[in-house]
Amino acid sequence: MIDGKKITSCLVIKANNVTIRNSLITSGGCYFNVLADNGNTGIQLTDVEIDGQGNTGGDSAINGGGFTCLRCDLHGTVDGIKAQSNVVVQDSWIHDLTIGNDSHNDGIQSLGTTSLKVLHNRIVMADGATSAIILSTGSASDMRNVQISGNLLGGGAFTVYGGYEAGRDTLSKISNISVTNNRFTTSVFPRGGAFGPLTSVDSPVAVSGNTWADGTRSGQPVS
Repeated sequence: MIDGKKITSCLVIKANNVTIRNSLITSGGCYFNVLADNGNTGIQLTDVEIDGQGNTGGDSAINGGGFTCLRCDLHGTVDGIKAQSNVVVQDSWIHDLTIGNDSHNDGIQSLGTTSLKVLHNRIVMADGATSAIILSTGSASDMRNVQISGNLLGGGAFTVYGGYEAGRDTLSKISNISVTNNRFTTSVFPRGGAFGPLTSVDSPVAVSGNTWADGTRSGQPVS
């Protein structure tokens, strides 16, 4: 267990049941500030702040699978999280990513997963970012069992890319994806994202209960 520490280097996790809590990871020279792609499970990051210090040469604050990020505060990196399988991101804040001329900034991006839960987070991207959440099915072998629910989301070209666009993505890669009961803010763009709140949410992606958080349509359904 790592508890109450300030970590100033890149962190690579290669063991099961590792817990990091009440800690600050402030490392500006890392490609991944935390890397957990060794197939391990039971990794817990709780009340952890990751400050990438504006590093434009890195990739994301966290990359990998088998982890839960609870009440994390992620900022100063190009992406927030690159999520593989068996990932839970809950009650966290992803914000103020490092946007450059050629960056492709996403709060959470998955290039393939068999289990991803994104629950009750605040993920609002500044102008110039690509998305708050993007499921990149074209790069994936599987995009399955994804729950995006109860979040406050905003910014991006589209705020959420839901993983399936009919006629473009491969249907056999997709199952059990839901985008439900989220609130979309107009604080960055009047339409949530520059072009809208949602894209790539064709059936079988399930979309329901999403509303506008503010603006002239506050409380109204997002469509």
